[in-house]
Amino acid sequence: MMNHKKPTETESIHPIYLQLADGSKITIYYNHEIGAPRRLKNELLKYKETLVAIDAPHFREYIPRQMFDSFSVLEYVTMAQVPLVGEDAFRNCTKLKLCYFAQCTRIEKNCFNGAGLETLIVPKCEYIYTERHSDKVAPNLSVLMMPNCYKRYDYEYSFSVFRNHY
Repeated sequence: MMNHKKPTETESIHPIYLQLADGSKITIYYNHEIGAPRRLKNELLKYKETLVAIDAPHFREYIPRQMFDSFSVLEYVTMAQVPLVGEDAFRNCTKLKLCYFAQCTRIEKNCFNGAGLETLIVPKCEYIYTERHSDKVAPNLSVLMMPNCYKRYDYEYSFSVFRNHY
């Protein structure tokens, strides 16, 4: 359930904070019911050309496939409770600077292809999957914090993009 009104005390609804390119801030609310990630994805499409930052401290669902694909001005993503980041989730987010996923254990393939990602913080990540010989994955990445990432899914374990960060 997505809405823009403040929930009542009895509802189990959580806020997601958005900052737009014009400096305005919006709070949307959701609850943890079946289909919540897909509904959030549809809600965020309204802001595809204007969303600069998203902070979803209580969003405990996965980030669906292509959720932020080609969000042209998205720079900062903080989704502390997300367990999984789906395939192509941030593809072509050319202005992306920072992603923070405190509880994420898995990042699916091509998640950051064509993204301008500079800092990725995923302290509980166990594996990240990239395509072999993919030179388009986060070429600007300078800070990578994944201390628990031991399972690297690639045919030859040749994380060409992340090689210098381990």
